[in-house]
Amino acid sequence: MEDLTDVAVMVHPGLTTDPYNMRGQIGKISHVVYDTNDVYVKFPNQMLGLYDTSALLMLVPPELIVDKLYQEAEEIMLSRLELVDILNIYLHHASNQHEITLDLAMENSNIKQAAVFTVRDWIDFQLDRLDQQQKTGRSR
Repeated sequence: MEDLTDVAVMVHPGLTTDPYNMRGQIGKISHVVYDTNDVYVKFPNQMLGLYDTSALLMLVPPELIVDKLYQEAEEIMLSRLELVDILNIYLHHASNQHEITLDLAMENSNIKQAAVFTVRDWIDFQLDRLDQQQKTGRSR
């Protein structure tokens, strides 16, 4: 499974209870506790918060965005300009401007639907992929 350390995440803006009062704020993952689905997030003010993986949003990894857009194209109904915006977001992402890209993706509801998902979704995707690799793998 890919390491999530230093991945930029946003505390879900709609989170109903946030003891750290960081809703909508962006930080970086410092540690993931896979047994409990908890994530430690370090914010720019050096505060460390503990959140459930479903309470944190992240940009869909670049290696998956084209497949996701292709699979969900009819459901999301992106305009040409929104597709260009997504391309620009990932160009910024490639230049290590991860915090900016997450903010940009959250500004438009269609782009958010296409390019943002929870940390839990990412972990579940990786576990599913690992299970499929083990089922199809061969041993000698």
